[in-house]
Amino acid sequence: DEPVHVLWVTVKAPALPAALARVAPRLTPDSVVPLLNGLDHPRALRERFGARQLVGAILIEAERTAPGRVTWNSLYADISLATTAAGTGTDARTVAGSGEATEARDGERRVARVVGVLGGGGLGCTTRRVTAGGVVLKVLFLLLLALGNTAR
Repeated sequence: DEPVHVLWVTVKAPALPAALARVAPRLTPDSVVPLLNGLDHPRALRERFGARQLVGAILIEAERTAPGRVTWNSLYADISLATTAAGTGTDARTVAGSGEATEARDGERRVARVVGVLGGGGLGCTTRRVTAGGVVLKVLFLLLLALGNTAR
């Protein structure tokens, strides 16, 4: 119910509908950053939050050690952020047209603001170009990671 600058969406994909139901309908955060695996959540978030949705990915080694407690075990933590133009999946900077160009500039402003906040908190944060190939690489990485964990 409270206003926020950034709404972090960090649930597992099956819990997304229930999590979104808990967010007040009138809540309009400046940015929405999903850190979910999978390919289905961007559409649902875009329908709900429009261009305020950014693209996020996190590289970290952590584990849940107790209910509500996550322990960071690695020496690294990096969050990648990007913005995409409505319905395209291409880098927002490549979009032409006045409305889409304005959306691209707003998205880049949102990314810069979140990068600044995370950097101030000591977390690494980089911006990435979002392409279909990048999504494929992420899926391949996750598949290899899942296979490796299954074999353990």
